[in-house]
Amino acid sequence: MKETLLSTERIVFAGNGVIGEVCLKALQKKFTQIDIVKADNENVQTHRRTKDRLVNNINESVAHWVFLAGWHPIISKTDLQKKCYLNIHGSLLPKYRGIHSIFWAIMNGETELGYTIHEVNEFVDDGDILYQYRFPYKNYTSGEVQKLFYEDLDKNLGKVISDYIEGLLSPLKQNREMATWVPKRNLDDCLVDFSMPNQLLRRFFLALTEPYPLPRLIHKGICYEIIQSEIVDIDYYCELGRAVNSDSTGVYIKVKDGLLIIKKIRSTVSGEIIEANRVIRSGYRFKLAGVCNMMHESSHFHGYVNPQIDFEGGGKNRYRRIIYKHKSYYCIVLQEVA
Repeated sequence: MKETLLSTERIVFAGNGVIGEVCLKALQKKFTQIDIVKADNENVQTHRRTKDRLVNNINESVAHWVFLAGWHPIISKTDLQKKCYLNIHGSLLPKYRGIHSIFWAIMNGETELGYTIHEVNEFVDDGDILYQYRFPYKNYTSGEVQKLFYEDLDKNLGKVISDYIEGLLSPLKQNREMATWVPKRNLDDCLVDFSMPNQLLRRFFLALTEPYPLPRLIHKGICYEIIQSEIVDIDYYCELGRAVNSDSTGVYIKVKDGLLIIKKIRSTVSGEIIEANRVIRSGYRFKLAGVCNMMHESSHFHGYVNPQIDFEGGGKNRYRRIIYKHKSYYCIVLQEVA
């Protein structure tokens, strides 16, 4: 049965990315007129219909109702008083308020995942809840989780928003005592931490799948995404982050609870996908996650002495490797040279 359109209501839509496209198309099933805020991601704007209108900013629209999807600019308290703002958040609030919530929910071993439609107030993801979609989590990748989100949004988002506008929904306040907050992640956070227990490492590889960046490692100054890998449970002592074997089956790297076998990698420079054993030799020592891309600033290394500097990397990418000694251990900093 075709859905009934709300021809008398105009809403404002501000969104980015795939989530923006999905939400806009879902809302268009219910609303005949939508003011679409221009964004960096022009893919959202390509879905504009004849009656929809492009606006430069939210306040340019006279509509009272605003829906946000993947919209990162902060809404001021003044603007919040002018219109009613609604948002989609990728977790079951009040848990995992903030950015990249799907990643953090998977990493924390949640048995149930979902998303939330909520009112927007002056605090981060703190507004009253209109709707939550939830499902049992069974080792899905982040991409599979998002696909489930998109399917439900396509079916239900338009009705949720229209019911709210018509006063048919009673928003529920969040329990702040149950709230958790998580930060935005960057590419450095995608570097494999070889000290992770295998349980967390497996979650890490499930959480970092496309459209997210993939797990990464740095070998001789070049960053590679891990395309194909396997995690093996085996208990024995060896230096973490050491390539202990490299053969036709892959590169075996010692991790806390066993071995990470890397089979295929992709250069973030050239985009070429190659067999890991063509690049990584047995015995190579990988640097600790988070250390490789630290910038050389003296404030970071108070107490470190006797820096030793040499160079590595070839072609277009040259790197200065700076080794600082501090008491009984070393810090290795890799800095790109222009």
